[in-house]
Amino acid sequence: MKFTVTDKGRFKMIHVEGDLLINKRYDEINKTVLKLIEGGFHHFVFNLEKLSCIDSSGVSVFIHCLCDVQESNGSIYLIVTEPTVREVIELVGLNRLIKTYDSEAEFDKEHMQ
Repeated sequence: MKFTVTDKGRFKMIHVEGDLLINKRYDEINKTVLKLIEGGFHHFVFNLEKLSCIDSSGVSVFIHCLCDVQESNGSIYLIVTEPTVREVIELVGLNRLIKTYDSEAEFDKEHMQ
């Protein structure tokens, strides 16, 4: 798993690649998000277009981020294209807590005007 952070308007976009599984570096994402929040950023988009696999520890990354940004009236969104990743996200009900998009273009259409 690797990730990069880019600016996208008022959002920090976190591109996650590979797999987001237990015993991977998923807690590095949590630490990065916390540093960004401490730096005054409160709106995040996780671009998971290149994510191939996720488990409960990966799901926890998004739940922790959601809890952290809600304290400062922030927001979090997911972009999910991989069917198996989407299936896990829907199975645990994460899509009911965090708005999920099928593509970056769909996200842009709603938020980048």
